[in-house]
Amino acid sequence: MSLKSRLLLAIISLVLFVFCIVDIVTYSSLHSFLISREDQELSQSASQMTHELIRAASIDLSFGSNRFGPVGTTSLQAGALGKLWQNNQIITSLQVTYGNKSVAYQPFPQVSTSLITKANLTKQAFFTTSSPKSSSSQYRVLIDPLGQNYVLLEAFPLSGVNDTMNNLLRFEIYTGVLGVFAAILIGFLLVRFSLLPIEKIRKASRSVTSGDLNQRVEVSNPKTEIGELETDFNTMVARIQEEFYLRSLSEQKLRQFLSDASHELRTPLTFILGYADLLSKEEATKDPSLEKIKEQASRMAKLIDELLVLARLDEGQPLQFEPVDLRLLAHELAADLLLLDPSRSVKVEANIPVVVKGDQVKLRQVVTNFVSNIINHTEKGTAVNVSVSQKEGFGVYTVSDFGKGVEDIEKIFDRFYRENRTQEESKSPSGSGLGLSIVLAIVQAHNGKVTARRTTENLGVTFQVEIPLYR
Repeated sequence: MSLKSRLLLAIISLVLFVFCIVDIVTYSSLHSFLISREDQELSQSASQMTHELIRAASIDLSFGSNRFGPVGTTSLQAGALGKLWQNNQIITSLQVTYGNKSVAYQPFPQVSTSLITKANLTKQAFFTTSSPKSSSSQYRVLIDPLGQNYVLLEAFPLSGVNDTMNNLLRFEIYTGVLGVFAAILIGFLLVRFSLLPIEKIRKASRSVTSGDLNQRVEVSNPKTEIGELETDFNTMVARIQEEFYLRSLSEQKLRQFLSDASHELRTPLTFILGYADLLSKEEATKDPSLEKIKEQASRMAKLIDELLVLARLDEGQPLQFEPVDLRLLAHELAADLLLLDPSRSVKVEANIPVVVKGDQVKLRQVVTNFVSNIINHTEKGTAVNVSVSQKEGFGVYTVSDFGKGVEDIEKIFDRFYRENRTQEESKSPSGSGLGLSIVLAIVQAHNGKVTARRTTENLGVTFQVEIPLYR
């Protein structure tokens, strides 16, 4: 989940939580207030309800005016119910009506006998909420002991309270839904606006990743956290740019040194080889050590030539691009292999023209290095397959052998990498470890790529070179 989504979810959750808390507190507070008001009205009308019940039962009772206050013009709530109990027996009951309007009689809500007994024993009034047995209407009931084992039960309907609470609940739901939608809209705009600087940093970092080290972001406010992040980003990119410049300068100096050193070393090596040849031709000066001198001098000359090629490729020496048919290079590799080792079986699959954009001299050097690698690192008679094809705008040149393979194929293109050879194998001439590195550098200079994999599970190496087609 993205940072924008998490922030938006957090805002919505916070707004929803606040709405729920406010709604619950408001609902509970209003409900408590309305019930408290009903209880107060019940208490205030208890004297009037007692008077009406006694008169209806024709009972000559006087509980004194101090107990309930004087019977005056107190109005009983319409729909109020009353009962007079004595010794857990109903003496009388009534329902308050006004005028000539006929009102259906409502059954009295259920009240536990234990509550009536408790009120009579403790001489304390109790309030409870209850419903009639055959109805779902709610009433607030007062259980009030009158003395002489008489108990007043007075009930007020809570329809008004329930209607008010239902209306409040609907209002809270509507406002909650609207509030959440408003929070989503405002939160989305707020998060999007707040994260614009981070989006700029993200785009700038992508440009830096792509190689544009001149990329910088404008610092909006250096005193804020985003401003500090923007400043740190600019500082970091500046440091990276400086390090890259110094590294590039160092590599350029090193390449120049290799190029100059290789060039300068070729002259004395040429003299060494020349004098060794002259001395070996004279009978009086023939010495077995001269052959070793010639052999090692030749190897050194080859190594210097390869270093010079790599140095010039690293310097970005321009290539002479022209149309090159990979079929010719495939047949050239086969011809060179058969010339050096006629016992080999070389299979060539190059049926269609595959013309790439390349430097013919450099691509021929790739073929030469493949031939040298096969001759030096596979046994005589080892089969080799060469194929040419096309794939997604690239010409594909594949060379496969079925020799012993390579232990660490991931390092095969590393410079100066050579396999650990046995004592028997080490008697044969070995390469410098730069041949495949030169192949990699040449292919990359052609905007192509070269890969190596095992021909089979245990045998051989397959090289695949991809060069852009000539258009």
